[in-house]
Amino acid sequence: MEMHQIRYFLAVSRLLNFTRAAEECHVTQPSLTRAIQKLEDEFGGPLFHRERAATHLTELGRQVQPHLQRTLDAAEAAAELAVSLGRAEIAPVTLGLVEGLTAAPLATVLRNLATAFPGLALDLKVAGSADLIGRAMAGELDLIVVEAAPDMPERLDTWPLYERRWSMVGPMPADAADDRATDGPVIGWSEAAQALEALGAQRAAPVGIAHRTDHLATARAMVAARLGQALLPAEALGPEDAAVPTGISGRIVMASVAGRRRARATEALVRIARASDWG
Repeated sequence: MEMHQIRYFLAVSRLLNFTRAAEECHVTQPSLTRAIQKLEDEFGGPLFHRERAATHLTELGRQVQPHLQRTLDAAEAAAELAVSLGRAEIAPVTLGLVEGLTAAPLATVLRNLATAFPGLALDLKVAGSADLIGRAMAGELDLIVVEAAPDMPERLDTWPLYERRWSMVGPMPADAADDRATDGPVIGWSEAAQALEALGAQRAAPVGIAHRTDHLATARAMVAARLGQALLPAEALGPEDAAVPTGISGRIVMASVAGRRRARATEALVRIARASDWG
């Protein structure tokens, strides 16, 4: 889909009138209508009920509207920054990322940032949330994307991105359909500690840890070796994983230390991330 199609759709969804939307977008009504029809072809169904005096969104139209609005907002933010900041500026950003993040939205965010700053020099650090928070507080990282914790430092400014859900993965007992089943050894890894604690509270008994590691990739390798089960975030699951949802979730946030001056590229990254659809 193209940005002008999104703009036309949003104009019609706001004005509920094809003629007035065409006037606002400075195009002819047939051109606007053709663009909307192409968008409908891409989504596989009508986005509007076209009635002479009462044009309104279909259910599909209502579902895609917030997604398309966020897409347009992110693209416009990137374009605005590219124009206002100049295209030759070297823009270093040091970003800390917790393991197992939702990959596709993150790639879109970074691509939009690179479009706005062709001189972008991105330094990515991947670690556990606690480690990243400590390094941000020490001034080593401009921004971090972590799972929020009750004891996060008050000096951190945070912006919510999405809810992370946890599932148990690994050799399953016979009653694995029961989402409370965790018979057998459990593999603990650093980023899952908070989720494992919540799981223990949910079941009114601590979850016993048989094996431990620091990293997601190592936890997956231990599961593959059939050493036990491990809690993994839903975004890290693959089609081959035998996963049982636990009902445990955490909030992924972007954060920086309050009061510290953020460079323009870092500020842009905050704006683009907040305007993006993380699903």
